[in-house]
Order: sequence, then C-alpha cells, then structure tokens
Amino acid sequence: MQHTYTYEVFKDFTAPLVALAGIAVTGTVAALGLRSFSKFKREKIEERRIEVALDALTLAYESKFVFQAIRARAIGSHEYEDGTDVSRSVPGGIVVKIKEGQQGAYAVIRRIEAREDFFERLRKIEPRFMAVFGAETDSIFEMVYNARTQLAGAAGQLFDIDRIEYDEQDRRIKEEKRELRELIFRGPNEDKKNDKIGDLTDGFRTRIEAICRPIVDHQYGKTKSPG
Repeated sequence: MQHTYTYEVFKDFTAPLVALAGIAVTGTVAALGLRSFSKFKREKIEERRIEVALDALTLAYESKFVFQAIRARAIGSHEYEDGTDVSRSVPGGIVVKIKEGQQGAYAVIRRIEAREDFFERLRKIEPRFMAVFGAETDSIFEMVYNARTQLAGAAGQLFDIDRIEYDEQDRRIKEEKRELRELIFRGPNEDKKNDKIGDLTDGFRTRIEAICRPIVDHQYGKTKSPG
C-alpha cells in the first residue's frame, strides 16, 4: 500500500519535472545557438571591416602613383598629337589642331580622363567605408576629389590661355601661366613646398592609412621593423 501511494505521488510530479527538464534543455540549446549566431555575426562584420580597410588602403597607395602619372612634366607626343580645339574650329566643320602652348595642358586633361576607373572605384568604396568607419569619413575622400577638380580646372585654364595670341611681355599672363603650371606639374622628388595638390593627396593617403593600417597589420600579424 505504501509503495502504491509513493508511486502515485511520484507520478504526479513526473510530468511537470519532464516538462521543466525539456524547457531547460531547450533554453540551453537556444542560448548556445544564440551565442554561436552572435559570434558568427561578429566574425562576419569583422571580415567586412578588414575587407573594406584593405581595399581602401590599396586605393590610398594607388592614388600616389595615379597623381604622379597625371602631374608628370614629361609629355609624350602621343598624348597630344591628335588633339583638337573645338572652340577654334573653322566654320564649315574644319577642326583646328591644338597649338604648341596647349599641348601640356591637353595631355594632363587626357591623363585625368584615362584614370577615370580609379576615381570610380573610389566613389564605390566611399559609402562602404562610411558605413564601417563613420559618416564623417566622407571628408577624407573629399580631399582626393578636390585634388582632381583643382588639377582639371587648372589644366583647363592653362589650355584656354594659350588658345589666344597674347603679348609675350604681358607680365600678368606670364605670372598666371607660371602659377598654373606650378600647381599642375610636380615630380615625385621635387620640393613639396606650396604643393596644394600634393597636400591633398598626401592627406588623403595619411588619413586612410591611420584608420586602416592598424586593422590590416593586426589581421596579418605584421609588426613594424625595429628602429
């Protein structure tokens, strides 16, 4: 009789205990699953962060060579031999070739156009970079766009100045041309003093490097060389 009573009491508690055990197991599994998902999510975000940092750093270093090529003083004849000046076209459809003084400016304009792919890749990565590192980082990209705009504008001005015949003794024109050429052309080993374009492109590269270099170095285990 005692055994029967004990069994009946135990039986009454069996169902709730099993249910509680099931809930506990389910909760544990769910918690582990949630932790695993959170870890996976963090890992994916970090992967994207590293990917964006590496891509941006690559473009920052590429910008150095892009602007060096655009601003090179040496002008090849292939860069202007087919150049024409539409504004000087003769009525009737005859297009006039550019004048000798316009050749350098024309070459720079063509160089900028030839590297449009680089600037397009910058425009594509900018919103991704802002999403990862903050919306205020758009000011970093403005530096390189500004450098491009100033170069194109100065080359256009220089091209226009040499379109017309002017007095070679005109000091104002000569000084304007000198300033434009100083802004446009600059070799990699030349003095960087008063180099507005160089300040912008170097600033872009330095700020991208400050953000991305530590992330890339940490990912790939790189350390600075001793002293």
